[in-house]
Amino acid sequence: MDQNPLLLKIQRIVNGMPENEGPLLNGLDSIFPLMANNSISNRRTLRSNLEKIQLNYYQDLLTSFGDVKKRLDSLDTCINSILETCLRMNGTLTSVKSETVCLVEEAQQLKSDSKVAEIKAYLLELLVGSYQISAKDAQILSSKISHADDTFFSALLRGKEIKKMCKDLLQSNELTLSCSLMNEATEILDTAYENLYEWVQNECMKQVQETPEISPYLQRALSELQNKPVLLKYALDEYAGARRKASVKSFLDVLTVELDSNSTVRNHSVGTVYTMDIREKSRDHGRLVSDVLACVHQITASEKEYINSLSKDCHDTLIADLKIICLDTITESLCSHLKLNIENMLVSHHDAVTLYKMNNIMRFYQHTFRSLIKSTASLNLCLDEVQKLCKRLLLSTLKQFVKQTLEQPDHPNLNLSPNELITDTLQLLIQMVGDQDISLLPNDEVKAERAEVYCILT
Repeated sequence: MDQNPLLLKIQRIVNGMPENEGPLLNGLDSIFPLMANNSISNRRTLRSNLEKIQLNYYQDLLTSFGDVKKRLDSLDTCINSILETCLRMNGTLTSVKSETVCLVEEAQQLKSDSKVAEIKAYLLELLVGSYQISAKDAQILSSKISHADDTFFSALLRGKEIKKMCKDLLQSNELTLSCSLMNEATEILDTAYENLYEWVQNECMKQVQETPEISPYLQRALSELQNKPVLLKYALDEYAGARRKASVKSFLDVLTVELDSNSTVRNHSVGTVYTMDIREKSRDHGRLVSDVLACVHQITASEKEYINSLSKDCHDTLIADLKIICLDTITESLCSHLKLNIENMLVSHHDAVTLYKMNNIMRFYQHTFRSLIKSTASLNLCLDEVQKLCKRLLLSTLKQFVKQTLEQPDHPNLNLSPNELITDTLQLLIQMVGDQDISLLPNDEVKAERAEVYCILT
């Protein structure tokens, strides 16, 4: 029986097909459903069916490609839009790039300026640190002083150095900065000097004991106050006021001595022990005047030493005048008591020899006091006044003696010896010449004093 030619052909194709012809097999698999019934009609319509199927596939493919085209057109539109956007972005980036270059250059310039500014800030910090009083020192200098110590004086020293540097800075062109720093330093230092003056004032007011306790800090404080002459003067005025009280008390202690258990008289002011009762001493007015003036001299010398000790760190020329004024103020308080007591002794005693001795003593102390205090000081003027009074009383007593002597009859003795008139006069001359106190005066003054006495007696 003859086989179907198509089958034979298919058979040949299948038999001759290599095993790896996958597409062909897939094609055969796809047409297999069309040949479920291998009949003549199916075989006749196979081609048309395949063409229909192929047409459907082409239509589907065309539809799909239409969709793809639409999508591609849409994508093209998007791409064109993106391209335009990219072009705009590229233009923007180009513009930004140029601006960025400028910004980078500006940033580099700013960085360079920043480094310069940092250096200037560092230098300015160093400048301010060198030309400005620190907050710690400002706090120390602006606070009230309960006890002056090295901390305060060190801060004050640094403040003065800074002020001096600010003065030097004024010579530069930075007038605004230098003036600001100068004013700030001056304000702080003025407050410090005021606080220091208040402390010195309180310390000076305490110096009322017999021997003042002058601390090194008080000496240093007065030295610092030389920068403020007015405050220095006020401080020494306070010291003089306190020492006036102490000096008067010491002098009155001499005038009102008391007996101790050994029947001696102790002078509490100058630390000297006298072996004579004040009532016995009062019989020897020359000795009493000498002791009183010696006490005044010792008080004056001590006070001068205390003032020199107080101001030993001061080297300003102003302090020399202030020390003279201060010592004059202190010793002036002794004048009224000295004058009153010596005048009482002078007017209550009219013995020429005693007056002569007292005059010599006062003349000696006139020269002595002039080596301690100025000649126009109140104490010297007071002593000059009582010495002149003593001199007038002496001359008056001598004249009265001569007058009374001349009124007596001038008859020689039977043995031709000198009568009482001559004897009394010679005795008076011998006693006055024998007074050794006057020998402490310069020779020309000794001769002048004796010539004046001889002139009256002869």
